[in-house]
Amino acid sequence: AERGLRRAVDALDLRAKVASVVACMGFDWAAESLPAPERATLLMCKHYSSFRAGESWMQVRRELRNEGVKPIAADSHLLETKLEEVFNTARQVKCEQMELSEESKVEASEKEKAFFDTILQQRDQEIKQLLIKRSVMGPRATSQLRRTPGQQKTATADRAKTGIESEESSLTSSVAPLGNATQTQGATNLSLKLNLSSATASSS
Repeated sequence: AERGLRRAVDALDLRAKVASVVACMGFDWAAESLPAPERATLLMCKHYSSFRAGESWMQVRRELRNEGVKPIAADSHLLETKLEEVFNTARQVKCEQMELSEESKVEASEKEKAFFDTILQQRDQEIKQLLIKRSVMGPRATSQLRRTPGQQKTATADRAKTGIESEESSLTSSVAPLGNATQTQGATNLSLKLNLSSATASSS
């Protein structure tokens, strides 16, 4: 249904009706709060009747030339005057549209600048939040955050190695007293055997 409506609208020339409606509304009122490209289009709508009249005068001159008819001086002067008025209007509209085009470029540049300013502001806020977070966590946490993933893995491996070495040293220190106790017990048994042997020899 929408496509059919679009085809029907495209088949009709509604420019005259649109120009009449906008003229009744007022061109100044219709141009309020409109962007530059739409105001440029509205200029064509505003002078649509003049352009249509100029097109009609050009068609009259073309037909007279094709038929070889030379108008009288008064008619020729009137024809050229009307065409000159239309050409002047067209030049004026073109100049105004060029000004609106420059205004449109300025608006686009301002929008682009505002967009980049928003991105920079967001980046600055993220940096400030990161600095606050680092100051709260302390210098040690800050140094850990500054480490690269490879450095963090190396530090973890070093801590694990240090833990294993400390466990081995504690295990060695616990085994050493047991060895000393065994040696002491062996020496005591040997001294007892020697004493018993000497006592037996004396009794005999």
